[in-house]
Amino acid sequence: MGTKREAILAAVETLLQSAVPLSSVSRDEVKADEIDPAGTFVVFDGDPGEPEIDLSPLRYTWTHRIPVSVGARGGDPRGLLDTVLKSVGVAISANRTLGGLCEWLDAEAPSPDPLEAPGTEVHRWTDLIIIATYATTSPLG
Repeated sequence: MGTKREAILAAVETLLQSAVPLSSVSRDEVKADEIDPAGTFVVFDGDPGEPEIDLSPLRYTWTHRIPVSVGARGGDPRGLLDTVLKSVGVAISANRTLGGLCEWLDAEAPSPDPLEAPGTEVHRWTDLIIIATYATTSPLG
């Protein structure tokens, strides 16, 4: 069995895929040159930060910042990006504990990149931070 950190990262990937079913979701990859018509997500490992430590019983509480690059393309990439982000927000609200893996799941406001036009099709990326708060009994996860 893997660490809780890995289980949460995998659950975030699943959450994004279920939020936008026709999108592509990958992990720790460079931003793709080709964005799927429904959107593209790239989930990065992020930084769990320094844990809060409780000694009795021993418990490490993490506030893990998980960066996600979100891409949209097509005639109205702003509108598609907004729709994709709204779907992600609804999915997070519906599953704040990732099925019991974490204590709380939330997201920060996205920070969009400028519109890009490689070739003929306009596309846009935004960086989204998903924050998972969870506890472990080991500093190794």
